[in-house]
Amino acid sequence: TFATRLQARTMSESALVQAAAGGCAAALAAVVFHPLDFVKLRLNRGCDENGVPYKDFFDVVVRQWRKGFFSFYAGVEVKALQDVIRCVAFFYVFSLLKRHYRRRFGKIPMFVNMLLGYLAATFNLVITMPVEVANTRTITGVSRGNIFSIWAEVFHCKGIAGLYVGLASNLVLCLNPAIKHMVFDKVRSTLLAGRRSLSAAEAFWVGVAATFVATTATFPF
Repeated sequence: TFATRLQARTMSESALVQAAAGGCAAALAAVVFHPLDFVKLRLNRGCDENGVPYKDFFDVVVRQWRKGFFSFYAGVEVKALQDVIRCVAFFYVFSLLKRHYRRRFGKIPMFVNMLLGYLAATFNLVITMPVEVANTRTITGVSRGNIFSIWAEVFHCKGIAGLYVGLASNLVLCLNPAIKHMVFDKVRSTLLAGRRSLSAAEAFWVGVAATFVATTATFPF
């Protein structure tokens, strides 16, 4: 019917708005926090391009600082692209899944919320893993050039599987956004208690708490 089509269109547009807002926030966060991600990936690798081991976090920072401040932003374009695609895809699919579930079954239990988040994150993973591989190779100094030349290099050496290296552990990490949004939605619904929305400060701290819980749960992976 016309009403059903109109409702479906409204749901889709609302999901797109949420996805676009999430994408903008992801791009800003990627630029602001890229130096920290850069140092973390270098430290996890354990050594620099010449094979010299890193001692600790500060050793990575000092060595990189000698190359100039903007060396901390190597690969920021790929990282921003990765985070925008990841956030837009996740929010869009997650919003649609939740709306369809509510329309058919009503209220979403916590476990179902996490399951829907996991399904959205898994779909998102298939799209963003090749970008993540290119980002990691750029930051760690393994590859140079634009994202397409890095993909071509990986595909030539390892085939399509090279673009999805670490898929198993990343499937476990899909629980991270699922847990985060489950906790966020649960705490938000508790705090609202008849109110229409949370304040910006409340939403920020609820987001911090949800991220802390999700990161703690999935950090070993």
